Amino acid sequence: MTRCDRCGAGLSPTDVAYHVWIWVVARVGEEVREGPWSSLEEAVADVSSRRQGVPEELVASDVHAARSFLVCVSCKERLLADPLGAGHPHHD
Repeated sequence: MTRCDRCGAGLSPTDVAYHVWIWVVARVGEEVREGPWSSLEEAVADVSSRRQGVPEELVASDVHAARSFLVCVSCKERLLADPLGAGHPHHD
């Protein structure tokens, strides 16, 4: 049985579940900013073209990271309500 990556609840093949993607890209000057792209694919293509000529060792997990998770309905609602965990008691 598949499980929610956030809370561990069991998910049967007929349960509603959601894929959540987190895409993190280091901001270099004005390279990455809000809103100029109409899609994630367009953003990735733009950032990829801007990094042409940048040494590959600089293009690592500290510059770009992507993760995906499968979550249940309840966890999807919690993530949308507080995506960065600002309401978490351990948040500084």
